[in-house]
Amino acid sequence: MTGTVVRGVSFPKWWRALEDRFDLVSPALNPLRHLGSLAFLLFWILVATGVYLYAVIDTSVDGAYRSIDDLSRQQWWLGGVMRSVHRYAADMFALVTLAHLLREWVLGRFRAFATSSWLTGVALLPLVAVSAIGGFWLNWDQLGQYSAISSAEWMDGWPLFGSVLSRNFLDPAAVSDRLFSLFVFVHIGVPLLLVFGLWFHLRRLAQVKVWPPRPMLLVLLVMLLAMAAVAPVMSHPRRIWQRCQPRWPSTGSCCSCIRWSRRHRPPRYRCW
Repeated sequence: MTGTVVRGVSFPKWWRALEDRFDLVSPALNPLRHLGSLAFLLFWILVATGVYLYAVIDTSVDGAYRSIDDLSRQQWWLGGVMRSVHRYAADMFALVTLAHLLREWVLGRFRAFATSSWLTGVALLPLVAVSAIGGFWLNWDQLGQYSAISSAEWMDGWPLFGSVLSRNFLDPAAVSDRLFSLFVFVHIGVPLLLVFGLWFHLRRLAQVKVWPPRPMLLVLLVMLLAMAAVAPVMSHPRRIWQRCQPRWPSTGSCCSCIRWSRRHRPPRYRCW
């Protein structure tokens, strides 16, 4: 089996040689052979920790930052661990999902009977990205505010929206609980769509193993708990922009004049 050849390199042989290097204990415990089931496990870890975090945090615009930050400082033994595991599981979920996509493409599993699973799997990637970005917004710290405002400015260039979305961030007072409810919906509602998407992704496959072997499952849980203990996730400082007044009120255009911290290094002022 030579498989797909690109620039004279036989990718299946190269990939299988790489997989063989990870057969440290046995082929059955090779993580590269269980990328799909590992991603499935990480998804449900995110669901479990996310349900706890949603139950204990304040989802208002004024209380979200304080309640999430208090989890890491005052309830570090439970809430802080849950928050850190949720964050690290999200990072691992994204990496494992991309590795799973690469492996299926390398092995040519996007043709014939696998076409349906390939198309549904690729279609889930934007949902994963939107859900991950929405998680940063809920923290509403420096990184969350920068992500939300930059995303709004990026979407202002789309022809789908009739108004300028970044106007919602001209003044901290303009960010209301209603807007923050949208953030909550994005981060919680999109994963619900992922559940239905996973069902479509798996329904055409025979003998699907959705859970990794038990030793691998235990190792993954220990890794997440160890990372949560060694490097707990903490919030950045809260506010990073200053108030701005519209520059051209008659035309509806305005300058955001957002002053960012040096750490993120975006342009000092942004106008639209």
